[in-house]
Amino acid sequence: MKELENKVALVSSSTRGIGLACAKALAAQGAAVYLGVRRLEAGQQIADELIAAGGRAGVVFFDASREESFSGMVDEVAAKEGRLDILVNNFGSTDVKTDLDVVNGPSEDFFRIVNTNLKSVYLPSKAAVPLMAKNGGGSIINIGSVGGLYPDLSRTAYGVSKAAIHFLTKDIAVQYARQGVRCNAPRLHRHRRRAEQHVPGLPGALPEKRPPQPPRPPGGHRRCRRLPGQRPGRLHHRRDPACGRRLRPAHPAVRLLYERGGQGLISPPEGPSGPFLLCVA
Repeated sequence: MKELENKVALVSSSTRGIGLACAKALAAQGAAVYLGVRRLEAGQQIADELIAAGGRAGVVFFDASREESFSGMVDEVAAKEGRLDILVNNFGSTDVKTDLDVVNGPSEDFFRIVNTNLKSVYLPSKAAVPLMAKNGGGSIINIGSVGGLYPDLSRTAYGVSKAAIHFLTKDIAVQYARQGVRCNAPRLHRHRRRAEQHVPGLPGALPEKRPPQPPRPPGGHRRCRRLPGQRPGRLHHRRDPACGRRLRPAHPAVRLLYERGGQGLISPPEGPSGPFLLCVA
């Protein structure tokens, strides 16, 4: 018996990328997967592929420009299945042309992006929690982002909306734990490869074992290139070649001072301390 046999799942914005990868992974584990999509024909084609592979799948209408569809897709699944065990709130968007810094970004676009992204999680969750609690519990997965953790020189609306979603996730987890409803927000930030590659068992999946890493210098300190006239306190990028200078992770506020190629802070940071290191030697 598969792990998610007899479970019903709903994934918003699931015709491509992370949403599609989630839908495939859930179907592979035996769940009946409903795709919350705007283009019903494209969604049905994906559902047919999942069914042909031995899974159960269907489509429900979801359109970020139509607020009633946020909770409507949950109601539609409930009407068809009588339950909902897994909700993946995958939708999230921005407009790089208008989502700028605080001063230069249009206020109406800021509030539009924040409002849409936050409602796409709040309203489906609000509709799903009572349904899950009635059936003994369930799981809500909100797709987060490191953009909601680290400051940036642009994309203010997107970062604020994701930070709000992270906090909302914690509130839902605390408020409804006694009803058996879990809520988590994985923070994804690497999109160089297709999202499907990060799901074990799918074609082209990444290897389970991490590739061998070069040994760290004695004492565990990372090192960077020693430039002429360089003094302690200078920020360095983690990819700089070794030079023998002792480094420690820079505080997020310190990283804001670093500019690379005139483009400002690299977004998003890499790893728990970001790509920046502070020379302390």
